[in-house]
Amino acid sequence: MKKIILLIIVNAVFYCSFSQYINKLDTIYSYQKGIIGISVFDTAFIQLYKNQKSQANILINGCPIDSTGIWTSNVPLYYENNIFINSTVGSLNKSNKQKVYFSLTNKVLINYDCNFEYSIGSNVIYSFDELYSKVYIVNPLNCQKKLVVDFYDQLKKETIEGKTYPIETINKLFFFNKNNLIVEFCTTELENCTNFRYVLVENNQIKDITDIIMPEFSTDTYQAIFVEFERISPKSDFLTIRYSYLGNKSCDNKVITKLFTSDFIKSSDVLSFNSPLYVNNKGISVQNNELTNYMISSTLNSGDKVIVPFRFNPELEKLMYTSFYDGIVEENNLNVLDSLELKILKNLILAKHNYDFGSEFYQGYFNLYAFYNTPEMRNSRKKEVYGKLTRADKTNLELIKSME
Repeated sequence: MKKIILLIIVNAVFYCSFSQYINKLDTIYSYQKGIIGISVFDTAFIQLYKNQKSQANILINGCPIDSTGIWTSNVPLYYENNIFINSTVGSLNKSNKQKVYFSLTNKVLINYDCNFEYSIGSNVIYSFDELYSKVYIVNPLNCQKKLVVDFYDQLKKETIEGKTYPIETINKLFFFNKNNLIVEFCTTELENCTNFRYVLVENNQIKDITDIIMPEFSTDTYQAIFVEFERISPKSDFLTIRYSYLGNKSCDNKVITKLFTSDFIKSSDVLSFNSPLYVNNKGISVQNNELTNYMISSTLNSGDKVIVPFRFNPELEKLMYTSFYDGIVEENNLNVLDSLELKILKNLILAKHNYDFGSEFYQGYFNLYAFYNTPEMRNSRKKEVYGKLTRADKTNLELIKSME
C-alpha cells in the first residue's frame, strides 16, 4: 500500500505541463498543513489549500494555478471539463470573494456569478426559488435554469388576515440523477425545523416515503432522530442514510446506517462511519462522468490525519455487515468484488477484533468506521487476534482467501 505526500508548491512563473493522473484506491494521502480538499476528475488531480497569501491555493497535477487569495471550498464541482472551485461562495455583488472555475481546456481561471448548489456524488447542479418550494436544474456556465419539480401546492400552509403562507419548506434534498431525487421537508417554527417528512420524485411522479425513511422511536428514550443522506453508489442505484438517535441520556445516543435502493423498496443495515460523511468528506473522484470514490478524512493509529479514497460498493458494505455480525458469506456474493475489495473484507474480520494493522492504508480505512475508531479501541489495539476468531470468522476467511 502506498502513501502519497502532498507538497505545497510556491507560485512561480513557468510553463507547467498537465500530465495525466491515474486515480489510485489502495493509497492514502498525508494531511499537510493548509490542505482542505483533494479531488480527481478524469486525469486531473486537484489539491485545494486554504487562503494562502503567498502560495497557490489550487494545484492541478502538481502545477500551481495563479490563485493566490482565491477562496476555496473542499469539494469542487466538475462540469464539462471545467472545475468550479468555490461554488458555495455567495453572489459576487454581495461578497468580495471571487467565484471562479478553472477551464481544463484553456488552462485559465474564469470568473462567474451563478448561484447554485449540487449533490455530491450524482453531480447534479440545482437551485431553489425564494420560497424553497421549487427545484431547478442549473447550467453553471450560463446560469440558465430548468424546472424539475414544483412542490408549492403540496406544502402545508396557514392563512393570516386573509393571506396564505407556506409554513413548510424544503430542508434538504439529494439527487440520484437529474430526474430522481429525495426531498426532506420540515415545518418552520421559531426558526427551527420540526415535523419532518420525505418524498421521492421519480420522473415527475411524487411519492411520500416518510413511513419508509423515518423509523418509529420511543420518546421515553430518545428526544429526536437526525437523518443524513450519505453515500451514493456509482450507478446511483443505492443510497445510505445515517440515523443519529439523540437520547434523553447521553448513554442512549446511537447511530444506525441503512442502505436503500433508489426506489426505496429494499433496505438493509450497513456499518456506520465514525462521523457523518458531510463532516469528513474532502473531495471526490469522477471518471467518465461517474463517481468512483469519495476522499474522506481519517486518522492513523498514531493520530496523524490522512485522506482515504473510499469507493462505495453496496455489495461490499452488505458483506462487511454480515461478516462483522458473524454471518456466513456466500461465494456467489464474493464474485462481484474486485481484488482490493476482497482484501478489505478479509481485513474487516481482523479489524472487528481490534487488530493493530501495520498498513497505514488499513489503519486509515477502518478508522473511518465507528466500531474501530473509539477511544477504547484506539487504546487497546492488538497484534494477536487469531485466538479471538469465531467459527464464522474462520469460515469466511477461508472462503475469501480462496477467492483472492
